[in-house]
Amino acid sequence: MTNELVHPGWCARNYRCTVSRLDGRHRSAAVCFPAADGRPTTVVSLSQRPTERTPVVEVRLRIRLSSRDESRQAEQIRQLLDRLNAAVREMTG
Repeated sequence: MTNELVHPGWCARNYRCTVSRLDGRHRSAAVCFPAADGRPTTVVSLSQRPTERTPVVEVRLRIRLSSRDESRQAEQIRQLLDRLNAAVREMTG
């Protein structure tokens, strides 16, 4: 019998996968989606701990706000979070 580590097909393996060290998670290679100006603003990756049955998607966003006014920026952030929350609720049922 062997204790060989089994990686899911989507796992990045090598240094990106931390299942055998640090936080113990399988990690996929990150996928970056560029914004209209060409800079990456959305980074998506899968993550799964050995004790979990299904992976979790990690989404990191970097969004340039269009307003210089602080109160308008706060409103833009509120609207963004409301829409993200609605999307997450729709996807997770």
